[in-house]
Amino acid sequence: MANPTADWERLDKKFYRKVQLYTEIFDQDLELENYIVTGCSFGGAIGSIKGLGWSEDERLIVVTADGTVRCYYDLQGDFAQFSLGNGAEEYGVSACKFYGTGFVALLTNNHLISVAKYEEPRPRLLATPPEGTVHSWALIPPAYTLSRSVEVLLSIGQTIHVVDATESDDRLLDIGPFTHVSVSPNGKYVALYTESGKAFVINSEFQQRLSEYDSRSKTHPKDVQWCGNDAVVIAWEDEVHVVGPFNSAAKYFYDGRVHLIADHDGVRLITNDVCDFLQKVPEVTEEVFRFGTESPASILLDAVEQLENQSPKADDNIQLIRPNLVEAVDTCVKAAGYEFSVHWQKQLLKAASFGNDDFVDMCETLRVLNAVRFYEIGIPLSYDQFLRLTPESLVRRLVNRQEYLLALRISSYLRLPTERIYVHWASQKVRVGSEDEETICRMIVEKLDGKRALIESSAQADDSELLKDLYYQDDRRLDGANLFVREALKQPESRSSADKLTLAAKLISDSKETSFEHKALLEASTLLKMQEAFDRDLTEEFVGLSVNETLFQLIKGGYTNRAKKVQSEFKVPEKIFWWIRLRAAAGVGTVEAREIEKLGAGLKR
Repeated sequence: MANPTADWERLDKKFYRKVQLYTEIFDQDLELENYIVTGCSFGGAIGSIKGLGWSEDERLIVVTADGTVRCYYDLQGDFAQFSLGNGAEEYGVSACKFYGTGFVALLTNNHLISVAKYEEPRPRLLATPPEGTVHSWALIPPAYTLSRSVEVLLSIGQTIHVVDATESDDRLLDIGPFTHVSVSPNGKYVALYTESGKAFVINSEFQQRLSEYDSRSKTHPKDVQWCGNDAVVIAWEDEVHVVGPFNSAAKYFYDGRVHLIADHDGVRLITNDVCDFLQKVPEVTEEVFRFGTESPASILLDAVEQLENQSPKADDNIQLIRPNLVEAVDTCVKAAGYEFSVHWQKQLLKAASFGNDDFVDMCETLRVLNAVRFYEIGIPLSYDQFLRLTPESLVRRLVNRQEYLLALRISSYLRLPTERIYVHWASQKVRVGSEDEETICRMIVEKLDGKRALIESSAQADDSELLKDLYYQDDRRLDGANLFVREALKQPESRSSADKLTLAAKLISDSKETSFEHKALLEASTLLKMQEAFDRDLTEEFVGLSVNETLFQLIKGGYTNRAKKVQSEFKVPEKIFWWIRLRAAAGVGTVEAREIEKLGAGLKR
């Protein structure tokens, strides 16, 4: 097996590696250079359709010239549609830039329309930028801006204009115009490529120039993207430059047009024939494999190889690093997670088997990663991407691809709930199944037999009325009451919440076993109604307070008679009521305090 360092490229003090993920990924008669290619983060889907982007949860977003937006929420063609408005239909959309939860559309008149959330699309105009040709542009997502709103970087003339919701700010550069603008994944750095063939890296405040690289190319690149937060990738037709700190660079060559798909820890390089993943070599990987290293982890890995060859040097190596054995094992476990090669995964895990609690967890993670990386599934997640995406989100992606069996196996393996997988499978069978209705019904019944919790899981998410019918037919009054309580907690108005609580109390009114719950629900409903009246009549806010807190606020505000009504309604003991009155009076020093002093003297006598 070739040494993992064979394809490493050094950029300044760091190494980068290019891992081949897949080959022969497109038909030979497909000319990829005729398409705009975009890809979802976390090893997500790739679409070869013009004018599109992906959300972080793998929704395909398509924006048309008249401002119509389609959000495809699954991979079966189901979508929600809305319009950008704000002049998009009149002037037309020129281009779009996407980030995890939203996008910005650039109109032909240079106006910018922002959509912050796909779930609740509310298109709004950003500040008006200056007139002039926009040579290139990029976004800084809201998560990385001080204003917590998206910022747009526009290359106009020789400078960059930063546009947000309230203002357009000229950063007063004089080295443009820029054919490409790209922002690093952490939002801290900006790469600018000029018409003269130079690439500059500056901080996102445009106050410090960090590096300058001369590509010496007379043709403009096809794309400029970041590889993590430490290097910039410049792609021409069939040539790729990876530019690191202090003008260090590595070059790769391909047989056809290269498309770049950036992720938070690297970049995918797509051609007609191959899909590669370029990333900075992780520190733990470098510690284990770097040529000439004498780290404990490297010696431990060598000991495993010596042990396989039945060499006495194996024990010598173990004794040499015994004081650092725990550290060495931990490093090997982490390095295994970053490996795409199954061979080196196994070798590193053999080394880690000398003892580590994380060993079993890493074995589980690698089995999942290798399964989804398989070419028939085509989700080439790196270890870092898997940690950010989470196992639950990975299962959702598999379900959207209708890879139900693998989703079930991974869920079972990682001890995740499986109800949503079965529900999605059954829904798809009903919608697009080719069999007749009776056959489909029989298939679903057989598959879901014994999985009663599925009904409740589905109904809670999609159709509470169906769940109410189920509880009514089964005479499950307590479950029905719990459902009303959940609905009460979601109501925007206190009156609606009180009505739901009353219905919940009515369901369990006939059972002696739930007499306490029945009384508590009635009291909660009554309290909400009284608090709603107080909110309406008084200046203070009462909804959501407990009985004692309600009494405290009423007495503190001087509404003693109302407080006495609350005391009477909820049978608050006199001692507690007086204690609340004393607490309230202690902070106001008004007539209420003198009254309590007088009454207290009377009680003492």
